[in-house]
Amino acid sequence: MRFPIPANTISRFLLICLSVLFSVSTNAQGENNPPAGRGGEGVGGRSGGRGGFRVTGNGKVIGSSGNPISAATVTILYPKSIEQIEKSNANNFSWADTINFKRKKSTITNEQGQYQINVNLRAFAPEGSDFSWMIGELQNPNSKAFYFLLVAQQNDGKITSQWLNLMSLVNLKQMPPPEGGFEFNIPDIILLNKEESMSAVEIKTQAVLVKGDTTEINANNFKVNPDATAEDLVGKMPGVSSSNGQIQAQGETVKKVLVDGKPFFGEDPNAALKNLPAEVVGKIQIYDAKSEQSLFSGIDDGNTTKTMNIITKSQFRNGLFGRGFAGIGQSIEGTGDQTKYKGGITINSFHGNRRLTFLSQINNINEQNFSFEDLVGSMGGGGTRGGGMGGMGSRGGMGGGSNFFTGNQSGITTTRAIGLNYGNQWGKNVELSGSYFLTSTANINSTETNRNYIVGDPVNGALNYAETNPSNTDNLSHRANFRLNWKLDSTNSLLIEPKISLQQNTSENPLSANTINGLGEMISRLSNFTNTQTDGYRASSNILYRHSFKKKGRTFSTEINPGINGQVGNTILANSNYFISDTTSRDQKTDLVKNTNTFSGNITLTESLDSNNFIAATVSTNINQNNNDRLAYLKDAATLGYTRLDTFFSSKFINGYSQHKVGVSYRYQTYKWNITTSLDGQLALLDGQQSMPKNSDLSRQFTSLLPSFQARYNLGMKRNLRMNYNTSNNAPSIDQLQPVVNNNNTMQLSSGNPLLVQDYQHSLFLRYFSVTPETGKNVFWMINSQYSNNYISNKTILGGRDAKWILMDSNIFKGPQAGSGSYSGSDSVFLSPGGQITIPVNVNGYYSLRLFGSWGKTIKKINVNTNAGITTSHIPSMIQMGNSKAIVNYATNPSVSAGLVLASNISEKLDFTVSGNGAYSQVINSIQKTNNQTYINYNSRFMINFMPTKKWVINSDVTYQAYQGLSSSFNQKYYLWNAGLGYKFMKGNAGELRLTAYDMLNQNRSIQRNVTQTYYEDVKTKVLTRYLMITFTYKLRKFNGKGEDGKDMKMFFPGGMPPPGMPGHGTPGR
Repeated sequence: MRFPIPANTISRFLLICLSVLFSVSTNAQGENNPPAGRGGEGVGGRSGGRGGFRVTGNGKVIGSSGNPISAATVTILYPKSIEQIEKSNANNFSWADTINFKRKKSTITNEQGQYQINVNLRAFAPEGSDFSWMIGELQNPNSKAFYFLLVAQQNDGKITSQWLNLMSLVNLKQMPPPEGGFEFNIPDIILLNKEESMSAVEIKTQAVLVKGDTTEINANNFKVNPDATAEDLVGKMPGVSSSNGQIQAQGETVKKVLVDGKPFFGEDPNAALKNLPAEVVGKIQIYDAKSEQSLFSGIDDGNTTKTMNIITKSQFRNGLFGRGFAGIGQSIEGTGDQTKYKGGITINSFHGNRRLTFLSQINNINEQNFSFEDLVGSMGGGGTRGGGMGGMGSRGGMGGGSNFFTGNQSGITTTRAIGLNYGNQWGKNVELSGSYFLTSTANINSTETNRNYIVGDPVNGALNYAETNPSNTDNLSHRANFRLNWKLDSTNSLLIEPKISLQQNTSENPLSANTINGLGEMISRLSNFTNTQTDGYRASSNILYRHSFKKKGRTFSTEINPGINGQVGNTILANSNYFISDTTSRDQKTDLVKNTNTFSGNITLTESLDSNNFIAATVSTNINQNNNDRLAYLKDAATLGYTRLDTFFSSKFINGYSQHKVGVSYRYQTYKWNITTSLDGQLALLDGQQSMPKNSDLSRQFTSLLPSFQARYNLGMKRNLRMNYNTSNNAPSIDQLQPVVNNNNTMQLSSGNPLLVQDYQHSLFLRYFSVTPETGKNVFWMINSQYSNNYISNKTILGGRDAKWILMDSNIFKGPQAGSGSYSGSDSVFLSPGGQITIPVNVNGYYSLRLFGSWGKTIKKINVNTNAGITTSHIPSMIQMGNSKAIVNYATNPSVSAGLVLASNISEKLDFTVSGNGAYSQVINSIQKTNNQTYINYNSRFMINFMPTKKWVINSDVTYQAYQGLSSSFNQKYYLWNAGLGYKFMKGNAGELRLTAYDMLNQNRSIQRNVTQTYYEDVKTKVLTRYLMITFTYKLRKFNGKGEDGKDMKMFFPGGMPPPGMPGHGTPGR
């Protein structure tokens, strides 16, 4: 028998069920959706919130030919009124109306073009309505209450949109709701080739978002002055800081900066940050970029590069912008005046995908808006050879990973530079970019070094070495790089990246030094002069072919990396040594020819077991062939020419090192997890032939198992956790293998070691990042540790008070971990009183550990960023006094540091930053503990840029630096105060005249403490001192479209435009 149910009872039942559904849905879906496809992840399963009440849509974005579109941004926009829907249906919809949408939600497609997005049911309800309104709309078959606008945007700007009715996609009347929530399919979104123009105002998004591996920071949430650069802007962002002229993000140095996902002057991080104005920046993305092959295959090889991608505002993508400047001034010192000058031009011509940038620079005030590529080691200081983990090869190949970029030189540098960068999309399938840079620098420097050795003669005590070294260095360099990414068809693509660099270097280094023993006796005095002329070259190319099979997840890729590099030059050495009982002198010319040929290649095949499991097999080889000739000639007294060959200080050496690996990998991926584990079997061959100073051959063979493990755990768009474990081998370099004495400094000799073997290194990295977009709070921490067997360290033999002859045989070259083989040397090296010779050796016991964390939040228009870190290293070395037995010293260097940054977020008219950093460090030695050291380094800085009117600008920059615990003359405290006053004029304030005073208190200093395994030293270098300068600057701004006020005239949807090459976006042709 049936019992009729009154209609009001049904309504009450629906009301109760929907109340529970809506309240839980609000709690579960109040956050932005996590991206569906970062790191090559699949769509994954349902997100089970409390009670499972979710409304989840699954869809796919495809191109006009049906091919999947990865890395596309899919956005849901909730209309404020039915009129918006009716206008669109009547073809009267304007993109300018987008700002009237009340809520939005975004996600990213994975490599199959798939995405998953949650729908917030409460967002459909009018403000102030209750659930009875929802009941009525559900019972109305003609209701438009559940319409939403779905927008898809590709990384090249292609956009499409469609209105969808949620009621036609899912049965919301089903009560009780399905277990796990409602789920529905969204019709495929087709991205057409036609680009739609969007003239709308900018949508202000949350300051920081986490999208898979990527941290995205919205630049509009950080206020900077109108003259700020991109570097100034990112310095205010959470987790970003500047140290020694390098930008660090999340505790790591940024090594690559892209602009809209494209290279900008190659891999030079400073070219973009120092030359692009802050006003062009829309978003900053920070992530660990994988290799192109890893992106395509989805198999993580553990090789990543900390990368920053600058997403420009759309208004700056079509037009001209840049600046020109010229300044003249004079130094103000007691020694007299010196003219100071600077000038430069930067012009950016952006027209969609076509990007052209020209920049030039000239000055003598240490300004370099680029990184210097050092091929000949002219900027690496005067250190001895063989220290640390130098060498060839690591997991993932050698020959292509070396980074020669360095920061600004010490001293005073005159710079002349010119550069050109080009990028364009040719048709649908070809991307081409390239750049050329010509730089000329002239550096004048003077260093004072105070070095204390940690051990010494039991009678005469430890040695102290004091050195003064003025120098003049001239550099001329060319560098060019190109990138061709060619999508041959829907399944095949080709990537070609050639690079070439040339450098000419000339340097003069007069040096004077004294060595004093523990009794205060001066046991040696050195007067040394060197003149060096060196030409260096480097050329390489990366060629990658990629093929995707019809079966999803099955791919084939092969990569080859040929390269050459070398140096040709000579050094003239003239010195005089004064000892307690003797005096020596030497006049020598050394000719150097060094050539290296490299080749690496690999083949990778991946196979999909199902939507979550993948396997891969890789075969790779790396070959490195080196030829090093070093011929020393003494000056002939009769002919005055350098004709007498000194075979002891000469060498001819050829060596080769090759790695051959076979490996397998397994990857497991879901929405939250992405795990890759790999195991490689490696055979390494090391051989060498020496014909001078004596005939000698060496041959080594190493076998290794190299496991690795990478895991990433995503906790939505707010948090993620990542772990990397890798193993690798580092082989000794040719300089470390050559048993020839380098006598450029006759008091500090060095030699290679033919008995060296490769090391075996373990690396573990943990990282956690969390962000709360609603409050702007972010938390980051990382742990980085390394451990090495057969660590390539140094043995230092000290001469002490008396001169000694050291026999260069196997006993000298063997370390505690003596490898196989022997060296039957019969030559001896003369060690002057107070002199030393350094030889690389294999020693166990190296490890390092670093803990770093940061916290940031915006508090009442002030961006607060704090950081703290703990580091320690345990570095083994060997120390020997004369011909006595060598002993092992373990130098432990713990350090604690902390920093605070308070950056204004008030307005463009008032821009200030207050920062402070301090570090407490120790040096603890296992021997001679009386020489343990403790030292403190602290600095604080206040920067302000104030515009009291639209025309006048006042800026000031005060830095306080303090050192404690250094040598007596190096313990200093000083202020560096710079200030400026500017007046803006011309239309739109395009012109500015500014008076700048540098180092107003004339207190500038440059002091550095260096700690090695055998000594610690304090180094003071020449710095730029007080000067005044007046500068004229003109800004160029000319854009297509409306508005001259700099407002963004083209809408860019939340989530931005992810760059190609981001983790997990490796489809062919990307």
